[in-house]
Amino acid sequence: MSLIRTMVFLLLLVPGVGMTAELAPSTLVIQPQRIIILPVRDATYTETSLFLHETDPRPIAIRTLETRLEHGLKNTLADFHNAERISGKTLKSRVTKNPQFSGAIQAIEEHLHAGENAYKNMDLPKSLEELNMASTLGMQQDLDILQPELLGKIEFLKGLALLEQGKTARAHIAFKGAIQFEPHHGRIQGYFPTAVEEAMMVALQELKTRQTPELEHDPQRLANLLKRLHADQLLMPTILGTGIQKTLRLVVFDRHRKGIVFRATFPLGSPLKDQDQIERAISRWRTCTIVETEGDIPTRKSSRFHVDTNFTHGVFLAHPTRQPMQNLGLTLQAGWMALDNLEISGTFSSHFSLADSFGDQEGGMTSLRTSLGTAFVLRSGLWRIYLRPALEMHRIGRLRVITDAHCKFFGVEHPACPTGSVTDLDETILWGLHAGMGASMDLGKHLQINLGIGFSGYLVSEESELNHFFTSELGIGYQF
Repeated sequence: MSLIRTMVFLLLLVPGVGMTAELAPSTLVIQPQRIIILPVRDATYTETSLFLHETDPRPIAIRTLETRLEHGLKNTLADFHNAERISGKTLKSRVTKNPQFSGAIQAIEEHLHAGENAYKNMDLPKSLEELNMASTLGMQQDLDILQPELLGKIEFLKGLALLEQGKTARAHIAFKGAIQFEPHHGRIQGYFPTAVEEAMMVALQELKTRQTPELEHDPQRLANLLKRLHADQLLMPTILGTGIQKTLRLVVFDRHRKGIVFRATFPLGSPLKDQDQIERAISRWRTCTIVETEGDIPTRKSSRFHVDTNFTHGVFLAHPTRQPMQNLGLTLQAGWMALDNLEISGTFSSHFSLADSFGDQEGGMTSLRTSLGTAFVLRSGLWRIYLRPALEMHRIGRLRVITDAHCKFFGVEHPACPTGSVTDLDETILWGLHAGMGASMDLGKHLQINLGIGFSGYLVSEESELNHFFTSELGIGYQF
């Protein structure tokens, strides 16, 4: 009984402590979010020229459209006091001053130069070894996001070396990477062999028909990158389109939420129209942004309710039958997030017993089970993992168990029926502790799929014929 009293005390104490807050200060200082603005990425490849004429060796269009859109994004964000912009020179400065980045970039450039020299000396195995090391280090340091032009050069040299070895399939993959990282790097036409120009053109044509996903990067990877750069959000602008019509897609990733918090897509047209749409999109994003404030203020956690309906299979490991008593049932579980990782939850279940192969049960048994407790919750991406301790009451219905064949054939009153072969359960109430664990995966904004296991030990009712109830659950839930 002392264990149960302790559990009740903890259930009452923990939520109350977490919700205590002091009075708000008279003044609040808004802490702006640090936002990295990536260069506009052109994923249309419609104006990409891989090889330019020697009389006009400039990159195609000199990124006119991309530069105009980048200026529009930066200038618009400057009007919002809750946003601190990090772009261009500021981002490069942060990367250069960060010891982890600067040392890694130096090592990458050394491998790149070694691979380039080995290629010029026609030592292709050595060249590919150095270039692969440079590429691996670059991806580990997120240079595909921070300095894609460097990776583009590495992939192009890899493609040259692989093509020289006759490995056309792998060279094709490398050339696609080179174009993706550096879509507007114009090389002098006729400088490279015809086979190289043809292979690059094939890679470009394939990229033009490729559908660009909304977010190609792993959320945890982006969160780690923003943490290293001491930033809160990442604005990723991308130009999309497969024909003449182009669209601009804006995606904002938040480090603290580890997910996309804003997205907008609109067609591109005239400079004035494009700027107007950028301002409207940025306004919608920043107006709905929750900003941090300086000082201790009483913040009440927003109530987050969810209701789960699960099919339940249960087994009594301690039982009067000659085989474990199995049950099927339906469980209704409701939870309320009191704190970030603490949930108050209650369950109600209805079970009916399944017939055993020996036929020991005379008829079926219906039972009702209810519990109240807390759940310790951990979220990771789409997953929600929980550990749920609780107090439980289990009301057992009427059931007669006969384990002797003579009793079944002659009747329980017959002298041939031995004593102790008949067990009558008559609406017994079992009290004890329940421990459950499981995971839920989000299927959308509100729906989730649940999978869990649980164990109930009826410590207060140890003399009962039924005890040690093990359950497994599968069902769906709805988050409000």
